Amino acid sequence: MNIPIIFFHLGNPEFLQHSLSQASRTNPNSDIILLGDESNKGYSFVNHHNFNDYLDQESEKFVKFYSHLSTNNEQFELICFLRWFAIKNFAEEHSINRFFYSDSDVLVYCDISKEQEKFQDYRYTLTHNISAGISFINDTTILQEYCKLITDAYSGEDLFNFDKARNHYLLLQKHGRAGGVCDMTFWEILRNKGNPGLVGETSAILEGSTFDHNINGDDGYEMKEGVKKVVWENNTPYCIQVSTGRKIKFNCLHFQGAHRKPIIKDYFLAGDV
Repeated sequence: MNIPIIFFHLGNPEFLQHSLSQASRTNPNSDIILLGDESNKGYSFVNHHNFNDYLDQESEKFVKFYSHLSTNNEQFELICFLRWFAIKNFAEEHSINRFFYSDSDVLVYCDISKEQEKFQDYRYTLTHNISAGISFINDTTILQEYCKLITDAYSGEDLFNFDKARNHYLLLQKHGRAGGVCDMTFWEILRNKGNPGLVGETSAILEGSTFDHNINGDDGYEMKEGVKKVVWENNTPYCIQVSTGRKIKFNCLHFQGAHRKPIIKDYFLAGDV
């Protein structure tokens, strides 16, 4: 059975078309879902829904108590949190029990439903144990747990985990480093407070393939001009593992950061796949 692929994005930059189209081309039998806004509802091959329609009282409570603890843009970080409320409510309303979530700056090169079989024994997956931006959600109740965790933390009902997150930000500030508390902070907290054995690692190499955490990071692979060096075979990207010299198939590439969005088009499979 083919699982849906869910994207979230507000606005309609050029790279969004590439990401959505790429997922549709490589997964023609999967439902491509976009939780977006009025500006990006024009893609005929996408099942589009308005993000705001899936916010609820719990998300309103979160917004009321949210305090910004990051050097990053406040609205950006807030939206990154709020997307999980919308995704949770969307999955519940449409009786979706499992799906693949992809950040909007990710190009997918594989059959997601086939890759999901490798992770079917996990409740969900993260990359580098912290990021749900490229993740298989096999048990959607984890979204309820996540949204409750962040709401309780910011509202003062769970000061232990809020202080844990705030101390992370204060430590960064002390050492003059950028960043701070974001949605990933609490995905890591949720993983560690639960059963880590039920959380898969999306960036692990399984049967010769992996999912890219961030094209800007080497992660043990050869680099070229500040990004992972890609070798193409049959419209599929491979990267060379430095320690072994092995060619590892990459199921996706993640173009994280504003400075990487312009190169997405160079990795987009415009022809048949």
